[in-house]
Amino acid sequence: MERFKSLNRVLRPVSLALIAVLIMPALTVSCQIASPEGQEVQEGQKEQASEESEARLIVTRDFGCKEVLDKSVPIEEGESALGVLRRMAEVKTRYGGGFVSGINGVVSEYPESNEDWLYYVNGVLANVGAGSYDLCAGDVEFWDFHAWGFYALLPAVIGCFPQPFLSGYGGEVYPTVVVYQDGFEESAGRLRRTLLEEGVEGVSIQKHVSSSEKEGANLILLGTPDLEMIAELSDSDLRKLGLFVKFEQGEAILFDSQGEETRVKSCGVIQATQNPWNPKGIGAAENVVWMVSGTGKSHVEEAVDVLIDRAEGIQQSFAVAIIDGEVMKLPDAGL
Repeated sequence: MERFKSLNRVLRPVSLALIAVLIMPALTVSCQIASPEGQEVQEGQKEQASEESEARLIVTRDFGCKEVLDKSVPIEEGESALGVLRRMAEVKTRYGGGFVSGINGVVSEYPESNEDWLYYVNGVLANVGAGSYDLCAGDVEFWDFHAWGFYALLPAVIGCFPQPFLSGYGGEVYPTVVVYQDGFEESAGRLRRTLLEEGVEGVSIQKHVSSSEKEGANLILLGTPDLEMIAELSDSDLRKLGLFVKFEQGEAILFDSQGEETRVKSCGVIQATQNPWNPKGIGAAENVVWMVSGTGKSHVEEAVDVLIDRAEGIQQSFAVAIIDGEVMKLPDAGL
């Protein structure tokens, strides 16, 4: 929990993206094209990969509820997230050009209002300005215009699935471990097969993880709130983790973007954060934790089914709750 306390001391009532632009303007995140053995490829291969490279650009409003655009975009080697955005949309910037303040006429009025454009790469909140992130082939660049306040930090989202398990962040891909509770081995196996079919490498299913795996892997927590790691997250400060659902006394408590609570007796949940057990802390933009859970076994299974068979329903989402069979985007599901 000390790591969460340290995060709280660092946070201010501004977005992490703005912090990154203001205090780390010279830092650049870039990717290297690598062979399966992890060696850099030859120049000819780089040129071929560059010619064939595409990324996906998503622009939405209100936590993914209103689509502005979603399309595949050819990219050149070394092209920045900001460069791609400028090619596909009308962009306004502030703070020396590094911070995006407007896209296609939707403009931040900060400090009069607390709405801003925030961006994610492969579902991970970027820790540098968009002009300093060089896109990799297959990356998903996801911009959303929303209010921040109760949640100053939303470290990860689910709406780029199968990212970040496929391509990671900055070309660095961490192994994926599906941590399952007793009774969910079959579901864990199905999820592993789905990830492998999507091209994700190094996926394992385990009932328990070592300390090094807990800190250094992408984790998908699969089970009811009784699963120890799910319980640990649910008992933590959800504002710091950027989670919208916690479990209490057999019910789910759903939080909207302003922190207002709605209690539901039964639902499935899929939500994400950056790995809080990573020694570098949330904001490192390295590995993630996804929670695939629910108020009971059948609701967990329903969440698994959505992730495997109806994954299109979670695209562009920050998190989802599955209530009476309906996939509802969080945080503002209109409950």
